Amino acid sequence: MSTSNYLTLLIVDDELAIRDGVSKAMPWEDLGIHLIGTCENGFEALDMILIHQPDIVLTDIKMPKCDGLTLIKKAKEQQIACKFIIMSGYSDFSFAKKAIRYGVENYLLKPIKKDELIETFQNIKNKLYGLASSNYIEYSVEKQLQELIHNKHNPKQNISLLSSNLKLTSPISIIIFDSPADFHLLKTALSQFITPPIGFVFEYDTQKLAAIVSVNNIINSKYQSIWALCTHMIQAISASSNAGIYCGIGDSVSELTFIWQSYRTALDYLAYKMYKTSQFIFDQAIVSTEVNCPLTLSSKYSESLIEAILIHDPMAITEITRSFFEWLLYIPMPPPNFVRGMCIHLMIDIQKKLALYDAIREEILQDIPHKAILSCSTLQDIENWLIYSFTHYSSCIHHIKSTTQEDAIELALNYIEQNITSKLTLEDVASHIHLSKSYFTSLFKTKTGESFRNYLLNAKIEYAKKLLQESDITVSNLSYLLGYEEYRSFNRAFKKNTGKTPSEYHKLYAIQKN
Repeated sequence: MSTSNYLTLLIVDDELAIRDGVSKAMPWEDLGIHLIGTCENGFEALDMILIHQPDIVLTDIKMPKCDGLTLIKKAKEQQIACKFIIMSGYSDFSFAKKAIRYGVENYLLKPIKKDELIETFQNIKNKLYGLASSNYIEYSVEKQLQELIHNKHNPKQNISLLSSNLKLTSPISIIIFDSPADFHLLKTALSQFITPPIGFVFEYDTQKLAAIVSVNNIINSKYQSIWALCTHMIQAISASSNAGIYCGIGDSVSELTFIWQSYRTALDYLAYKMYKTSQFIFDQAIVSTEVNCPLTLSSKYSESLIEAILIHDPMAITEITRSFFEWLLYIPMPPPNFVRGMCIHLMIDIQKKLALYDAIREEILQDIPHKAILSCSTLQDIENWLIYSFTHYSSCIHHIKSTTQEDAIELALNYIEQNITSKLTLEDVASHIHLSKSYFTSLFKTKTGESFRNYLLNAKIEYAKKLLQESDITVSNLSYLLGYEEYRSFNRAFKKNTGKTPSEYHKLYAIQKN
C-alpha cells in the first residue's frame, strides 16, 4: 500500500515493553500512519524530531534525562509543528495542566486503551486534513496545490477537475523559484511564461513561488524542455529587474496526487545553491552518484572543540571547525541536507557536553541550531555561524572561570545592594554574574551561610529600617519601593523580622528623636 498520504509517528517511552507493545499492537496501515521509529528518552526524541519532523509524537511523561513535558517545550521553542499525545501512569492534575498549556492533543493514562488511542489519532487526522467540519469547502486552485505539495490531500478536492482546469497532462513536475526580486513583480513576470497548458504559477509558502508544469506540453512548445524554459525566464527576468533567480526542477511524477514528491526533490536540488556556483538551474543532474557518504559524526571533532572551548583557544576553534567542514566535503558538493544535518548534530553535541558543567549559565547555550543553520544561505555562512557560536561559548566560559568564587559572591552582593529597590530574582543575579541558577544557589549558601531568598529579604528589611529611621516615608510607598505588590505582605515580612510593624518601628524612632 502506498504511504504517500500517511501521517508519520514517533513513539517515546523509557520502557522497552511499552515501546514494543504500542508499536506492534496498533493497525498503523489501517489508520493511515507510518511509524518512523521509537526512542527511550527525550534527548533522543528531540534529535529525531529535528531531523525527521514527524506529524505526531506519542510520548511518555516520566523519563530519565529528559521527560515528556521538557521534550514538548523544547520542540515548541524550536517551532516544530508536530502534534503531541502524552501517555502516563500518573493521573496528577499538575501534569495534565502543564500538558494542556503546551497544547498536547490528548493525555492518556496507562494502560493505554486501544480504542481511545485510535480515536485520538483519528481526531488529529481530521484536524490536519480539515475534515472536522461537515460543510463543503471550496478550495481555490492555489490552496489545492499548496495542500497537494505538502502531501495534505483532502478527499473533498476534485483532482480530476483541478487537472482539467489547469489543462495539465502527465507527466508533471514542480519548479521552485528563489529570488530577491519583489514578490508580486516576480509572480507577474513568471506568469507571462508559465500559463495553462504549460503550467501554473502559485504561492507555495509565504512570499515563496513555485510552478506546476506539464513536461509534455513544454516539450511540444517553443521551449522544448523545462531547462530551456527556466533558462529563458532567468535571462528575461534578470535583464529587466537586475535580480538573480534560481530554479529547482523536481523529478516528474505521473499524477497530481504525487506532486509532493516532485516538490521535495525540487527543494533538495535547489538547496545546492548554497555552494555558490555559477549555476542558476538545479535538477537531478546536480546530485552526485558518489555513495561513500559518512553516515555518522566522528566524535573527534566534538571532543577537540570542547577542549578548545574550555581552554579558550579561538584559533584552535577555527581550525577544528574548518577541518570538520573539510571532512563534510567528501565530494565537491555533498547533499546539502547531509551537510546541514551534520552541522546541527555537531552543535547539539557541543551544547549537551557543555551543559554538563554546573557553573555554565544555561542562557549561554540558548542558540537554536536547527533554526539558525537552516536559515543560512551558503556553506560559508554555516561555517561562520558555527565558529562565532563556539567562540562566544568559549569567551563566556573564560569569563566565568576567571572569576573566583569569592569574586562572584562579592559581585552578587554588590548587585543586590545597588538594586535593592528593584524586584530582584535569583535568576537576575545569577545572570548578572554569568552563573547557572543551580550553581549560584549552592555557591551563595556555601559562602554566605544563608539562602539567597533569606539574604535578600533581610537586606530589604535592613534598608527599610534605615528609611523608617531617617525619613517620613509612608508604609505603602516603602513597600512599593522595595518591590512588594501590596503593603500587607511587606507588613508581615517586616514584623516577622523585627517584632514590630513598620508603623510601630517608625513611631519608636520618632519618639527617641524627640
